[in-house]
Amino acid sequence: MNVIFCYNKNMKKYNNKGWSDHEVDMLKKYYNTLTIDEMREILSRTESSIRSKVHWLRKRGWTFHEKV
Repeated sequence: MNVIFCYNKNMKKYNNKGWSDHEVDMLKKYYNTLTIDEMREILSRTESSIRSKVHWLRKRGWTFHEKV
């Protein structure tokens, strides 16, 4: 029995880089104190990436510092 796998070569290849511990710590420390644009510049991440990571962390019980 011959099995042929055909992959879609036209699909976009994503270059997702994981979040380092340092980036997560900075996100936790500054998420509610800086604007999302400032966070984008500091972390070199998209707004969507930052919001997704915050959502993922909150689902796992993480809390973020409140605005002072």
